[in-house]
Amino acid sequence: PHTFTAAGDHSITAVYDGVLEFLTSTSPARTVSVAAADVQTTTALTVPSSAVEQTSVALTANISPAADGGTVQFKDGGTDIGGPIAVTAGAATLDHTFTTTGSHSITAVYSGTAGFGGSTAQAQTIEISSSALSTTTTLQVPAAAITGSAVDLTATVAPNNALGTVQFKSNGTAIGSPVTVSGGTATLSHIFDAAGAQSITADFTAGSGFKNSVASAKSVQVSVADQESVVELNIPTDAKTGVATDLWATVRTSSDDAFGVGTVQFYDGGVAIGGPEPVTAGAAGLSHTFTSAGAHSITAVYSGGAGVVGSSAQARTVNVTDPAPSDVTTETVVTVPADGVVNKSVTLSATVSSVQNGGTVQFMDGDTPIGDAVPVVNGIAALNHTFTTTGAHSISAIYSGAAGFTGSTSAAHAIQIKAATGGGTGSLGSGSAGSSDFLPFGS
Repeated sequence: PHTFTAAGDHSITAVYDGVLEFLTSTSPARTVSVAAADVQTTTALTVPSSAVEQTSVALTANISPAADGGTVQFKDGGTDIGGPIAVTAGAATLDHTFTTTGSHSITAVYSGTAGFGGSTAQAQTIEISSSALSTTTTLQVPAAAITGSAVDLTATVAPNNALGTVQFKSNGTAIGSPVTVSGGTATLSHIFDAAGAQSITADFTAGSGFKNSVASAKSVQVSVADQESVVELNIPTDAKTGVATDLWATVRTSSDDAFGVGTVQFYDGGVAIGGPEPVTAGAAGLSHTFTSAGAHSITAVYSGGAGVVGSSAQARTVNVTDPAPSDVTTETVVTVPADGVVNKSVTLSATVSSVQNGGTVQFMDGDTPIGDAVPVVNGIAALNHTFTTTGAHSISAIYSGAAGFTGSTSAAHAIQIKAATGGGTGSLGSGSAGSSDFLPFGS
């Protein structure tokens, strides 16, 4: 092998020296054209460090030493981008538009040309960001809400021409369907079904040309809806001026539960009488002395309390008369059985001395009225009552008085209510819970 050290045409011959009986000889000359070796090149890549998608950027390859010929193929992660670019004065430039966001690894491969070898540039990274507009989402929610009642949750998206939908979430769980943004806002009417603190967020999913955004969480304190209340008056139909008369109001929820919150204000013809009386075990009472004769329209207004809304009783009339000098003093005696069984009706009766007809009797279990006031007929008032709690119940009877007769209150008598035997069961406790029906005399 022979290495030529100079370029140009080289005339090559071969000379045979001969040996013994063989003569020397020389071959005809042959020409070998020896070209100079290609110059080794380097390719350097110039790209911006970042760009925006859908926006043209210049990618430039510089060949050293500067060549004037050949092409450069630019590549994105090994994939050709654009066609080969002719090298002029040692440089080739490609204007390229990236269509996807993220990191792109760019290289450039120089093909070489006469006298110049090919080379590949070291990869350069360009970060492509979205061309979409940034958005911000904010929440407007009420500080408090009631279970079962609808409230509006509103998300405001800026800029207000942003397209997309908002998904509202409560404690991380989607509520309702995605709401389309219109004019920069999206509103969801929502009913919470559980009490407690609810952390509300809103996720904006953008349409074309905009970026997604998430609102900071806002808290809604959800509480259970207040129960409705029912107020009923237990008052005598008759009273005397100058004589204290007991006015009672029973207060229960719409589900017939007794409770002990709030107060009751009694009214006579719209004018408050006495002060607000506290509700205890579902009842409030007022001992009131009428100072004028005539029909008095009595009402009672319950204030409401924690978890219960207020309400008013239907008005009832008390006929008040002046006591005559000859009013007869009465005596009331209550008669009750010694014992009874829970949830079984027993008869309570009161006998009013000296009175045949007129006035009413209000039966009491301790300090709580049971049933409505019962008219006195033939000197007797009777009430069928069903006790719903076991134990001792102290029963008394208050006679209202009537024209020519004074009112009176009986001594208390105890009835022992026992649990039912066999299939029935009773709940232990105290109070006058039960149902009552008055008995017309002779029934």
